[in-house]
Amino acid sequence: MTLGESRKILPTLCQLMPDKGHCSSREDGVPVRRYYYDPAAARCLPFNYSGCGGNKNRFNNRKKCLAVCGIPGIPPICQLPRKKGPCNQELPRFYFNTATRTCELFSYGGCEGFLNRFQTEEECLKTCLSDGT
Repeated sequence: MTLGESRKILPTLCQLMPDKGHCSSREDGVPVRRYYYDPAAARCLPFNYSGCGGNKNRFNNRKKCLAVCGIPGIPPICQLPRKKGPCNQELPRFYFNTATRTCELFSYGGCEGFLNRFQTEEECLKTCLSDGT
């Protein structure tokens, strides 16, 4: 299945633009962090939700967003963005790029970051494209 084909079968709610809702502010004045699926980026991204209204492309966390809107056949860990992390090492690692469906090299800082990082390109491909595509 190509990336274009996977987008064609996205649930309709995952194709909606993020909608912060219509409340001017919550009681405490702080917007709520929610996630929406961005089909162009093939990722779940954060946005500030006002607390009422909006649409159904709104999830409490990235994991729930990926469960509903993630790319079929691609494990959720592989759909996370790359993230260097706050440490200052320059460790060569591979991450799965959902837009190109390839594993790409990046510099990992050595701590924290997301789990879409692999020691080798082979490990990345085996984990993220285990169906042989």
